[in-house]
Amino acid sequence: PVAVLPPKPADKAAKDAAVKAAVDKAAKDSAAKAAADKAAKDAVVKAAADKAAKDAVVKAAADKAAKDAAVKAAAAKDAAAKAAAAKDAAAKAAAAKDAAVKAAVWPKVMMTSSHVVQAYAKKAYDCWRRLGSTSSREDVIHKLGKVLDEIHQMCGIPKIKHTIFYAAPTECGTFCSNNWEMRINRNMMQSSSITKRDFYMLVETLYHEGRHTEQAWLVRVQSLFEKRTWSSSQKKYEVPNVFLAKYSAPEPGEVFDKALDVALTRGEEPDRKAGKVYDDYMALIEKVKKWDESVTKNVRDTTCVYMNLGNSPHWNHKYQTLPREYDAFLIEEKVREEFKKIPDFRDTAIQVAPGPCAHCHGKNNQHIFSGIPLHMVR
Repeated sequence: PVAVLPPKPADKAAKDAAVKAAVDKAAKDSAAKAAADKAAKDAVVKAAADKAAKDAVVKAAADKAAKDAAVKAAAAKDAAAKAAAAKDAAAKAAAAKDAAVKAAVWPKVMMTSSHVVQAYAKKAYDCWRRLGSTSSREDVIHKLGKVLDEIHQMCGIPKIKHTIFYAAPTECGTFCSNNWEMRINRNMMQSSSITKRDFYMLVETLYHEGRHTEQAWLVRVQSLFEKRTWSSSQKKYEVPNVFLAKYSAPEPGEVFDKALDVALTRGEEPDRKAGKVYDDYMALIEKVKKWDESVTKNVRDTTCVYMNLGNSPHWNHKYQTLPREYDAFLIEEKVREEFKKIPDFRDTAIQVAPGPCAHCHGKNNQHIFSGIPLHMVR
């Protein structure tokens, strides 16, 4: 048997050193590993913190963008609302303008229109300046009749027939719708040499009777307009029983036909949105209605007034305040105001202005020429 010898002291020391070294190494490795783990953990934590910080920045940017977008959207909404309101206002204004334009279709102009009265005064004065020393009273009537024809043409009124008659100087003229004829008394000009006063009185008389012509024209057009109906089959307006209407109308056939054409082709009545245009139109229609009633519904009273004209101040008052006469007398004032602007006729126009009503003794201060509504005239 081999004998086992006890380890030598040096070997033991070496072994212990080796064990110690291994332990130290293990401890060192463990420490290194722990440090590495910590560094790795710290790196993960830092990365997470960096990511969180980055996410926070991104979120803040997103929040700002969202807020900016919301502000922009609100501004866009407000702008859209304002644009819509502006568009609505523009549409309403356009509708009002359109209504006004349609309302102005009929009548386009009338003898009461300022520029028409001005044209008449100018043309009449030009006629006066062209008169020769040998011009007869008949010549003057014919020449002023042509001036009136031009005015009627401006207003779309069918041409009338002019006739001269001879009667007492107190009679001036008449208009007969049955014949579409105006009759002027040659003897209303009392002097063989035409004076300014005679000429001016003739100017007023012609415009007065010319207004009666326009009244009859407006009445007939409006009457046919109110009767018209839309024909779906013909796709146009028609007047039912038009032949009966033509037969019963007092005007000549050619005048009725022209009125019918205007009534069927004119625009609709204006809307309330047209404002003043609507108010003016309705005021005219009210006048037209009264003119019509005075020779239809109230024909007996009207005829009685004409039959008694000149018998007393009372009947003169009644005559001057008949709807058609009241309107025609008022239009004379418009002519007078234009002639007052002509130096050559200013004094004459002032001198022929009528005085207060002999029946009401001036109570209404020349009610015929003051524009006072008829219901206020006593």
